[in-house]
Amino acid sequence: MAADFKAMKRRSKSGKEMARLREAAAGVPFLLGMQKRTRLKLAGCAKSGTLLHNDVAKRHAEKMFAEYKRLTQRSDYDASRLRYVTVLYEVCELDERKIISSCKSMISSVTFDLKRSKVAWGLGAAEVELVNLDLLARINEQTEDEKRKFHVLCDMAPKVYRANGLVDKHASASGVKALVHCHVLVDMGDDHDAAELRLRKHLSNYKCRYQTEVKTTFAEQPLPKKLRAIAAYNTKCGNEQLRFKAGFRRDLGDDVEAKMWRSGLGRKDRGDYETITTEDERGLSAQHVAFLDRVYDALMRLRRDRRGYVIRR
Repeated sequence: MAADFKAMKRRSKSGKEMARLREAAAGVPFLLGMQKRTRLKLAGCAKSGTLLHNDVAKRHAEKMFAEYKRLTQRSDYDASRLRYVTVLYEVCELDERKIISSCKSMISSVTFDLKRSKVAWGLGAAEVELVNLDLLARINEQTEDEKRKFHVLCDMAPKVYRANGLVDKHASASGVKALVHCHVLVDMGDDHDAAELRLRKHLSNYKCRYQTEVKTTFAEQPLPKKLRAIAAYNTKCGNEQLRFKAGFRRDLGDDVEAKMWRSGLGRKDRGDYETITTEDERGLSAQHVAFLDRVYDALMRLRRDRRGYVIRR
């Protein structure tokens, strides 16, 4: 027993034991309630320094907030000039090079659209979210937001997912895709109505419904509070809680599970009583977390200051 303990201790010190644990956990779903920090550690991303880490995302949010403050520092600044622009650019296979290429193309395209729309300025971020089309197919009838997300992703995804607007039931293994998109806060300028019309016209080139959105910001919010919230939203990673999202908005941790149970699609309904309180049904696997971490690292390294995700006009 003592010899076994010493051997285990040596393996742990050398890193082999942690590597073995990570390998064992790679294809196993995380447990409900498992902390984000623990999920990152099991995926081998504990010290990666990407936006998947809350402390890193917070630092980058502060940098973007500082830029927003500088751009709106005039005492008579008119916040009605601001618009929040979202572009769902492409649904990609899980290929790191293709995803980064898509991000670079999107940054260039959106920047060009802002320039030719003659806006005063635009500042935002590219984002990558892993989406599970099979999961969305199971719950897409629950709310309008979930239904809209499912159908727009099906329209953007490879043809196998477009038949009758449903995911191919035999393609479950490839149901996880990467959604490349961006969020940009835009100052439309003095003649903001005309600039908004120009921008909407340029963004109409995207073929799918709901693929682009231009909306006003919350008028009742104080400007500093509004800018801080937008900066934080822009610099979160696409899968903020390392879980698959159901709709376009942020959702509560247990929100989707409750919907699945109500609609008869949860573990209990399948007879999996032993795992009813353990397996996180919509959690990213360790492999998916590690992949998303590599993508964000590559995206951040597009600039020397590790802010390669920034979109600026």
